[in-house]
Amino acid sequence: MFFGTWNASEIMPQLATGMLFGSVLLVMFSVLIVKVFYLMTLSRALKNCSPQARKSYPGMIWLELIPVIGVVWSFVNVIQVSGSIGNEFRRRNIASEDSPSIMLGIIACILGVGTAVFPFAGVAGVICWIIYWMKISDYCHILRTGVHYNNPQQPNCC
Repeated sequence: MFFGTWNASEIMPQLATGMLFGSVLLVMFSVLIVKVFYLMTLSRALKNCSPQARKSYPGMIWLELIPVIGVVWSFVNVIQVSGSIGNEFRRRNIASEDSPSIMLGIIACILGVGTAVFPFAGVAGVICWIIYWMKISDYCHILRTGVHYNNPQQPNCC
């Protein structure tokens, strides 16, 4: 096949299949990298909570990477991380809701699962997920420094 004439009708389907397969692998790898950074944020949030305030161990966050279990575990992570942050805020006398951002996280999980039935839910799910991730990162900063990004002059505020 390398020597002689090439027939375009034989090569094009193989080339198209290879490009499609490569593109799918690239997207899957990119999604995995983003997911790892998200889970690192959740784990860091739990590590910034005292052991008494934690509802889960930081290492348990990573169970979300297991293919089928991860769908259910995403809900568990949202509930446990939000509850742990709320417990830590109460322990430190930082004003906040009981489980900060729990509703946003649950909505992001529901929309993520709903994408299988309603594809347009995926866009809304990704938006909610990114906002939830940003909020958890902000809470992580508050737990680490005691200062809120939006008002650095006033410590212990939310």
